[in-house]
Amino acid sequence: MKSKILTLVKDALVPSKCVVCGNIIVGAYYMDVLGNKVCMHHKDKAVHCLSCGRLCSKEKATYIGQSQFICETCASNSPQDKDIPPITEYVRKHLSDVGLDGIPDFNLHRVELDELHKISGSASEGCATYDGVHSDIYVLKYLSKTCYAGVLAHEMLHLWQYRNGLSPRQDICEGFCNLGSYEIYKAIGTDVALSRISGLEQDPDPIYGNGFRRVKSVYDTGGWSMVIDKIKSTKK
Repeated sequence: MKSKILTLVKDALVPSKCVVCGNIIVGAYYMDVLGNKVCMHHKDKAVHCLSCGRLCSKEKATYIGQSQFICETCASNSPQDKDIPPITEYVRKHLSDVGLDGIPDFNLHRVELDELHKISGSASEGCATYDGVHSDIYVLKYLSKTCYAGVLAHEMLHLWQYRNGLSPRQDICEGFCNLGSYEIYKAIGTDVALSRISGLEQDPDPIYGNGFRRVKSVYDTGGWSMVIDKIKSTKK
């Protein structure tokens, strides 16, 4: 979950450029969590990147449907086919190291946003399916490497729950998966990764946001071992 928090800055102490017009901003402006700024005159010409959440020029961004855009930075940093195996192995190993063994093998599909919506009904970044035999993960093809890794971790933990026959309440299910994303973003530690963590922590959604904060409170108390013990208590 990306962060879309905007701060209205009325008194700029350091000269800043607008992401839309490129000119030095005079007076008030809006700023995102990554420090990107847009002047008051061009706020309506700026959009948030679906991948990293940064403010960017609507004209320069890539439109991917469903009123969503990808910024130039993320578009240029989207994983290539050769990048997928090492990223997948990185995520799998990191989750295994915290006690989440047994994530099943899966078929990976990188898809357009419209196709993702058709499969999931609402997901904007990824989804996982399991029919009792086959495991599949679908991830939006335009995500940057960092965001891709975090979304992959989330979906892999859905498969882990399916494989272990777990049936937690929906908010706990999604909060648990978001904790997997949190773990990966924390390990990566870049500005974009930290902004994604901010988005998880401040997400107002009653399922994904509140669920993450509930599961994170358990994590803060007893680490992954306590989280895993509690989630396993939901076994059917």
